Amino acid sequence: MKRMTVVATLALLVCSGLAFSSPAPAQEPDQTAVKEIQTKDGSTLLVRQGRRGIAPSVDKLMENVEAPRAYGAEKEVPNRVPDSLMDREPVETIADPLAQRISSSRAPVAGLSFGGYDSDDNASQFGFRIMPPDTEGDVGQTYYVQYNNLGWKYFLKSTGALVGGPFPGNIFWQGFGGFCQTDNAGDPIVLYDQFADRWVFSQFTSSANPDGHQCFAVTQGNNPAGPYYLYDFVVSPGQFNDYEKITVWNDTGGGQSAYHMSSNEFAGSFVGVNATAFDRDAMLLGGPASFVQFSLGTSTGSRSNFALQPSHLEGNDLPPAGTCNKYIMAFDDQTWGTGGGPDGYRFWTYCVDFATPANSTFAETGFANATAFDAELCGYSRDCIPQPGTTQRLDTLGQFTMYRFGTRYFPGTGLRGAISHSVDSGGNVAGVRWAEIDVDNETVLDEGTLAPGDGVSRWMPSASIDGSGNIGLVFTKSSGGVSPSIYFTGRETSDPPGTLQAEVVCIDGTGSQLGGNRWGDYASVSVDPADDCTFWVTNEYVETTGSFQWDTQICSYSF
Repeated sequence: MKRMTVVATLALLVCSGLAFSSPAPAQEPDQTAVKEIQTKDGSTLLVRQGRRGIAPSVDKLMENVEAPRAYGAEKEVPNRVPDSLMDREPVETIADPLAQRISSSRAPVAGLSFGGYDSDDNASQFGFRIMPPDTEGDVGQTYYVQYNNLGWKYFLKSTGALVGGPFPGNIFWQGFGGFCQTDNAGDPIVLYDQFADRWVFSQFTSSANPDGHQCFAVTQGNNPAGPYYLYDFVVSPGQFNDYEKITVWNDTGGGQSAYHMSSNEFAGSFVGVNATAFDRDAMLLGGPASFVQFSLGTSTGSRSNFALQPSHLEGNDLPPAGTCNKYIMAFDDQTWGTGGGPDGYRFWTYCVDFATPANSTFAETGFANATAFDAELCGYSRDCIPQPGTTQRLDTLGQFTMYRFGTRYFPGTGLRGAISHSVDSGGNVAGVRWAEIDVDNETVLDEGTLAPGDGVSRWMPSASIDGSGNIGLVFTKSSGGVSPSIYFTGRETSDPPGTLQAEVVCIDGTGSQLGGNRWGDYASVSVDPADDCTFWVTNEYVETTGSFQWDTQICSYSF
């Protein structure tokens, strides 16, 4: 497919200096020299020096952590969306044409179910509660790690037993200095890099800082407890890198290995989307690392840009050497376009060259038509999903393409991916739209909307794809008669097109959230690298009615 030209800004940040051998946290001095280089397509390449270091195991780091301090009132993190979206008048919508009225008689087989990090953990560690929990986790060979807002725990995946935590979300950078050490700002990501048998932790720093930092801690071995290689990247000078989503892309010998990140950029108001590739190979060694970054504006032509998701590579089979990462955006034309065009999925292809960054390219390369869907839940109102016994309603994030874009290479077939997002199934009842994607050809292979017609909203999903091509899906469900709960489902390759199997409970909620509408901001599905067929999911629910009283649960299942 012919590559389209995108007007973009390209930024490169290099972390340089000598390796450290001290068992204590170490850091390098800040370097502020900046160079500007013109790429071959006329974009600007910025080169900036950064910092790296090492840290010992988390147990050693915890020895120097101060006792919890009382921070005062509970905190609700704002949901940041483009101002233009909130200014629009709602339009009349119709029922989702793919709304699934009858689920399959088949159902996934539930495995373990155990509690994760919750709001009580925040209260005990920091003296206050916060919402939303930003629930995220991943599974490795031995452990399941859950990294939430504002801390993390890890568990034995064989039993669900707690091994370590709760730990503060910024514990890795204690003694490292700078904003990574002083800020514990959330929007956390943890990834198990199965290709290297390592764990990757990352979070941003506060919007109160003059520049957006992205902090990374990469384990030096396969134990999530460390020790760690540390990095502090200034990814958004003069801006705030909100809702950053990070994925693993491995390309042994092909030059495309990277940790990819998308972020919504704000400088007071929304200013666009950044697509950033970090030098994975260097970070796994703790060496000087760089990132290459393209900046999209708020729109490309008549189409707005927002909340892109990079591909996350599951499994052990690698695509052909030199295969570039694909970014995707669920595109409701009524929300993000002119209102007169098709709905579907936009694609960008990101080819990075860390040796010669000016050769890197990021371009919009395709659009896959989909059956019409509507992201305008409750007329873009954040008070949308009802709960029992209260007038407080919950946010849907219907405008967001949800994390992750789980992608897998099947030899002889190519790259396949699974994506999900929340839609209006009709009458402001939320449903989960899912799609199976032919990533190579940028087309939709299959799609559907989970909305059985029972008046219960299903939203805040995450999806991935296992070694047999089966799709796993987790989501929240709630209504005036159903407390916010976690359920999962999916489909096997032998199921009829457009259908999902019966939904199965991860945990039923028994309370309602008071004090604010923030929910999510995301959930997580990952595939067990040991068998390539067990799905591990985590999401938010409510056990006890109260202000900021959220809980999380971790469940496994398979077909």
